[in-house]
Amino acid sequence: MIANINSALSAYRNTITGGEGSSKNLASAATEAGDSFGGVLAGMGSPLIGALKNGEKAMMDTASGKGNLAALVSSLSEADIMLQTVSTVRDKAIQAYQDIMHTAI
Repeated sequence: MIANINSALSAYRNTITGGEGSSKNLASAATEAGDSFGGVLAGMGSPLIGALKNGEKAMMDTASGKGNLAALVSSLSEADIMLQTVSTVRDKAIQAYQDIMHTAI
């Protein structure tokens, strides 16, 4: 049981500190996608979709008895963090658009 707890803690630590697929990688993928705002938004999509698919796969593996609980928690928390990041960027973009629209000319 201790090995499972340690692996879960290390997976969680890896997610927080910017391990593979984390929000830091999400930001770098968005920056590499292009210099335009549309390119940045498009670049954020592929890591998010990959994280969601990894979470679904881990959930299916755990439900069928093949996966391990630590991998499931790690995958789902990674997907959650990435989804929160994308939602925050979307909300900020909408707010910026609304601010521009209310600007007096």
